[in-house]
Amino acid sequence: MLTPKKNGPGGDFFSELSHRHHGEPAKAWGRKPLSQILRQARESRKLSLQEVARLTRIPVKYLHLLEGVGDKQLLAEPLSRISSLRRYSAFLNLNPDIAVTQFIAELEKSGFIKKLYESK
Repeated sequence: MLTPKKNGPGGDFFSELSHRHHGEPAKAWGRKPLSQILRQARESRKLSLQEVARLTRIPVKYLHLLEGVGDKQLLAEPLSRISSLRRYSAFLNLNPDIAVTQFIAELEKSGFIKKLYESK
């Protein structure tokens, strides 16, 4: 089971990785941007974004955003994409809990979470 640790072994965010992640070491996944992990997992299955959208019923524009491309104006509400992220990561055979944890960690690192709380 995944245990989030901001200062885990080797400075990684995760202390261990689920077996569902194709055997890729936890350290490598913790250092790569989530968007890159998602894109690489999709490309390794030789799927286009349009195919994934059809199979998962996730709009292509959300898939673009999750993979780090697309209209940056839609980034104003990144927390609204967690449901799509969970579905997409499960479809790619990645652990959805780890994906969401990394997504939130990346938002924290970018300062988005702090800005969100300051605006309330």
